[in-house]
Amino acid sequence: MTTATETPDGTATPRARYAHLFAAKKGLEDELKDIEGELRHLEEVLLEEFLAEGMERARVDGVTIYIERQLWAKVPEGVARPDVVAALESAGLRDFITYNSLTLSSYIREVARSASGEDHPSAGDALAALVAAKPALAGMVDVEERVTIRGRRTG
Repeated sequence: MTTATETPDGTATPRARYAHLFAAKKGLEDELKDIEGELRHLEEVLLEEFLAEGMERARVDGVTIYIERQLWAKVPEGVARPDVVAALESAGLRDFITYNSLTLSSYIREVARSASGEDHPSAGDALAALVAAKPALAGMVDVEERVTIRGRRTG
C-alpha cells in the first residue's frame, strides 16, 4: 500500500522529497548561524592574540588563518554628505558621486599603495596620499584601517 509521501514503487513523492530537503536546508542554515557567531567571537580572540604575539598568519589543519588589513573611506564627523559630493566633483572624481564607499575605498587603497610603494600603508599615509593627489578632498574624506582575521584553505 502506498501513502501520500510514497510513489507506488516505494520512493518518496516529489512533495515529500521537497519537504525533507527544505527541512534539512533550514536545519543547516540554523547550524551555519551558530557557526558564524562562534567564528565572529574567535576572530576577536585571535586578532588580539596575533597582534600581541606579532603574528601575521598561522597554518592549522590545512587552513591558513591570517590578519587582513584594509583601508576604508569614511565621512569625517561634522562633514555633510553634500559637501563630500561637492569635494568629489571638484577633485574630478565624479564616478564616486553616488558615494559608494567600497569603490572610493578601493581608489584610496590604490592611491596609497602607489604613493607609498607598500602593500599595506597606514591610514594616515593613505589620507596624506589622497589629499596630495586630490587636494579638494582635504577634510571631506577620512580613512580608517580595519584589521580582521581571515582564513583560507591551504593544500
